[in-house]
Amino acid sequence: MASQLLGLAEESGPSPGESELAVNPFDGLPFSSRYYKLLEQRRALPIWAARFIFLEQLESSPSGVVLVSGEPGSGKSTQIPQWCAEFALARGFKEGRVTVTQPYPLAALSLAVRVADEMDLTLGQEVGYSIPQEDCTGPDTLLRFCWDRLLLQEVASTRGTGAWGVLVLDEAQERSVASDLLQGLLRNAKLGNLPGDSRVVVVTDPALEPKLQAFWGNPTIVHVPRGPGACPTPVYRDIVPTDRVEAACQAVLELCAKEAPGDVLVYLPSEEVKMGCRRRFSCIPPSFPGGVGAMLVQNIGVVVFTMLESLGKTQRFQGKEVYPFLNPSNAETVAQSIPEIIITLWEYVHFFRVKSPSSHQFFKGVCHQKKVRIAIMPHPSLQEILQCCESLSREVEPLALRGPPPRVLPLHPGHGPAVQAAYEDIDLGARKVVVTHWLADFSFSLPSIRHVIDSGLELRSVYNPQIRAESQVLRPISRCQGEARRLRARGIPPGSCICLYPESFLELEAPPLPPPRVCEENLSTMVLLLKRRQIAEPGECHFLDRPAPEALMQALEDLDYLAALDDDGNLSDLGVILSEFPLPPELAKALLASCEFDCVDEMLTLAAMLTAAPGFTHPPLSAEEAALRRALEHADGDHSSLIQVYEAFIQSGAEEAWCQARGLNWAALCQAQKLRGELLELMQQIELPLSQPAFGSEQNRRDLQKALVSGYFLKVARDTDGTGNYLLLTHKHVAQLSPYCCYRSRRSPARSPPWVLYHSFSISKDNCLSIVSEIQPQMLVELAPPYFLSNLPPSESRDLLNELREEMTDSSIESESPSTQEFGDACVLQ
Repeated sequence: MASQLLGLAEESGPSPGESELAVNPFDGLPFSSRYYKLLEQRRALPIWAARFIFLEQLESSPSGVVLVSGEPGSGKSTQIPQWCAEFALARGFKEGRVTVTQPYPLAALSLAVRVADEMDLTLGQEVGYSIPQEDCTGPDTLLRFCWDRLLLQEVASTRGTGAWGVLVLDEAQERSVASDLLQGLLRNAKLGNLPGDSRVVVVTDPALEPKLQAFWGNPTIVHVPRGPGACPTPVYRDIVPTDRVEAACQAVLELCAKEAPGDVLVYLPSEEVKMGCRRRFSCIPPSFPGGVGAMLVQNIGVVVFTMLESLGKTQRFQGKEVYPFLNPSNAETVAQSIPEIIITLWEYVHFFRVKSPSSHQFFKGVCHQKKVRIAIMPHPSLQEILQCCESLSREVEPLALRGPPPRVLPLHPGHGPAVQAAYEDIDLGARKVVVTHWLADFSFSLPSIRHVIDSGLELRSVYNPQIRAESQVLRPISRCQGEARRLRARGIPPGSCICLYPESFLELEAPPLPPPRVCEENLSTMVLLLKRRQIAEPGECHFLDRPAPEALMQALEDLDYLAALDDDGNLSDLGVILSEFPLPPELAKALLASCEFDCVDEMLTLAAMLTAAPGFTHPPLSAEEAALRRALEHADGDHSSLIQVYEAFIQSGAEEAWCQARGLNWAALCQAQKLRGELLELMQQIELPLSQPAFGSEQNRRDLQKALVSGYFLKVARDTDGTGNYLLLTHKHVAQLSPYCCYRSRRSPARSPPWVLYHSFSISKDNCLSIVSEIQPQMLVELAPPYFLSNLPPSESRDLLNELREEMTDSSIESESPSTQEFGDACVLQ
């Protein structure tokens, strides 16, 4: 038995006085006194009672798969990896090291720091982590924590998987795409290059245990006993508060006034900060936790801004007068008086969908007839976490407390390694108030938490494959998440759990489990990796929950347009190279096309900026800041502006003050700098041709546009009436340029470009096109696949492109025209 072979310090339990004699078996050095202090804390964790059973099952499991089921806060994420390292050490690490996946990069970093401390080892040596733009591992690393998407990329890569003896898939109940896909690939036994005698440990919440048990074919299960202490009885509100931040702050202040012992954990909905995505707005207010926002956008058929609850009276928004919209006659009056209607989602849905559904067509007709643009005000949940932290920091200072004032700490992916402050005890006796969102539902267990304030909501990004767009959906959390949040306050005596919603809220509105992300994300990258593993049809792979057929078909269609698939539907040579890059397929295609058009240096910068730091973080706060921003804008559009921003950032010495003066995210730009270096190194490994910097020249300007069109021809829009209303070519949605777009910020008379290429389209962020640059339709005709133009939905734009293609074809037959010379060198990667 592995547990009998180890004989490590945890099992024999030497006292601190014997620390000079006890030697750490992983590095051969004596244990420190801190090791024994942490060891006592570890032994008090609920999971410690299952230690011997786990090691025994890990050794004897006939299938090599062990399922660990336990509640949040039981110590699973910190102790299971250490025991797997002991198991691998007893085998001499003959099968490889231990790899632990996490659904969030920040969780992988935080756990690596904690586990290295508990094991008395050096971070970056024996214990390491791998997250985007940061690989803190070395040749001596025995235990590695990594983001699950990075491991999936490694598994699909020809560069090897990095042999592991034990693979721990942690937080399986989070249902990330990478975690589900890794389980499906292992279940399919398609990974022939992985170690033969490896072990797989799947760690989950009890709510997902039956599904995982059936998926893995009744594997060995280790149940973690419940910890000591009772769960608090939730205290519910009679109604959902209109201002969640104010309600949460008030609840915290009441706890501080009572001087109830223990730290506080506040859950608020907040935007999902994806790697490389700018902040987005919500499309659904808390009163409507369903798909109402998407339904509104699809039915109304015009531009829709982000949304807020009912105003109730006339206000001003972005310098415009906001009219209360309460009835159809008011709509007509407003439509005749101003070119833009600013209403609220609550008023729209409450009146048209509840009181008078027949009025919807009237309202829609008025908008189309008057060519009115609808704007719905921003939802406040964009900055709820930061707003709550700022409010609490102001309001706790005047309180007459016996001890030091509470420390207010945000716990959010956007704060990076700074979230480790939530674990530190700097001011002894100071209460910590940690403000977070869904990130801390299952990860980031804080033992000192005794009080929980739960909004019952989460803000998630949901992808619609039919229109190739994302929206931020504000919805109730699952009942599983609600229970996990309540368990954070368990103790002796129990703490408190204040729910900012009625008791019936989750029972009536919430699903039992969190929705699987594989049903809510763009699957193009996933399908590309499946093809890389020579799985001919994505449907052949086992999934815990199968993605929607239309989502898989859209992903296959996009990859086919990008020439990533051959005529038989298998991965082409180009597709193999695309799968090597940690980028969306269309961005990877543009980067490869830059090799053909001699603009690699500029596309490397642009790829890094689009992934890590896409533009400004907020509107200008002063005339001086606006002037500094305009100096960074480029005449060719947002893409060239991003390159100009990066080069100016490097020339400034990467100073944080330089970024703050211009409303730029310094940390994101530093991340872009790291990512650019990684992409350059990867291109050198693949032996792709590079080019010298030439940004600013006329030839480079055309070459950069060609490279972009080669990858982003699926994302082109045309201004149909010259007023800035852009019709998207791939579907009949109308959008406008983002407020951050350089074309919008130019001084009058500003001209909207007739044809644009955009990086992203979001129906929840004012139906806007983000990161936009002007292109020529001739370039689109030359570089896009002919069958792509033929498959476009009927529209005036398609007819114009087909006419242009016929003219260019006829002209090329007669003689090689100058336009053909300019655009005719279509990327050979097609």
